[in-house]
Amino acid sequence: MKLYQKIFTWILLPVLTGFLGLSLGYNYPRKLKEPSTAQYFDFSKMPQLDIPSDKVRIPNSLENLIEYLSNKSTKISYPREFNCEVLKVAEELGYTKQKINMLELSELIKLSTKIVEEKLTYHYVDSDPVFIKKHGASLPIDHYFYLEMGDCDKYADLTIATYNFLKSMNSNPKNKNVYLTRNIGGELPDHAWVTVVVGISPNDIYCTHIDPTFEDNGGKLEATTEHVNPDYFEFKFFYWLGTHSGYIKSNQLIDDLLVEETDNQKIAELMAGRAGNLKGLKNNLEAAMTYEKAAHLTDSSDLKGLWLRNACWTYFKEGKDSKVIEIAKYAKESALTATESYTSILATAVKSSKRIGDSNLSQQYLNELLIKTMFQRDIYPLI
Repeated sequence: MKLYQKIFTWILLPVLTGFLGLSLGYNYPRKLKEPSTAQYFDFSKMPQLDIPSDKVRIPNSLENLIEYLSNKSTKISYPREFNCEVLKVAEELGYTKQKINMLELSELIKLSTKIVEEKLTYHYVDSDPVFIKKHGASLPIDHYFYLEMGDCDKYADLTIATYNFLKSMNSNPKNKNVYLTRNIGGELPDHAWVTVVVGISPNDIYCTHIDPTFEDNGGKLEATTEHVNPDYFEFKFFYWLGTHSGYIKSNQLIDDLLVEETDNQKIAELMAGRAGNLKGLKNNLEAAMTYEKAAHLTDSSDLKGLWLRNACWTYFKEGKDSKVIEIAKYAKESALTATESYTSILATAVKSSKRIGDSNLSQQYLNELLIKTMFQRDIYPLI
């Protein structure tokens, strides 16, 4: 083959066919940006899923999200030592390499959690000054495995890392379509657990949640409604994808749910979900107004404060200082002064009143902020 023929065949032809959308006869389907559906299932039902043996090309947005949530936090500093220790614990639990090789996928996941639970004792490793002084802070995840102590995010990350290693030893061809990552679409903001993602097809993704921390401390492995609301999971899943079309899809799902909903609290939660999507779509003013509407509907002081804080800060960024001051007044009248969000609302109100040149109002909010925080140094970063 002459040089010009090589250039055409190996370089120009693939470029032209890709640009024009032509096919060379190879079965390389273009990856989707988002799936069409994301269904939640109970972990106990995993053996009943019809998981393909051939590799499913999951959409780019989901692949990126799994990588973003998992890769940095599950990076192992000493892979050989970690793998040896995992196998040692597995053998103590009665699992040889041969047995691991033949495990059904849900059993492989359960073994991963059992190994982590066998090793770790729950401890506040991120906040205990004695632990930090002795061992350090923000250690590589496998160090907590060797030290045999960890909090919820260590349980989650070590479960993911352990599963990824055991998966490499397992001969089940379906395992290439099962991923473990941090919680996607969950309800608890200050807790970490694991999402099991199953690729049934590029269009159809199935997910379930498990919590090794709960199981190791007297609870169940399978997530409860505290972790995830199955009815709301799908719209939250598409929000978590963090893409323009994902936010739009999420709001379409919310619209469908709102048609049927009559309970004000649930309507408020759905509207807050809509506000998050609007913010993702850069419709900031509409997002702020929607957060505000949600806050007026809920009876929960914590949620009311949280959503008013979100509205307040968004209004401030859009230069709507009168709305910020209006929210600060409403928050005080609604007896939200004891909520964590009220401090942030006050700090934003200080900035807005300064920006409009009302020094008296600014001082009033600042005095209240100083009394609430007690120490000036606590609020300087806020104002």
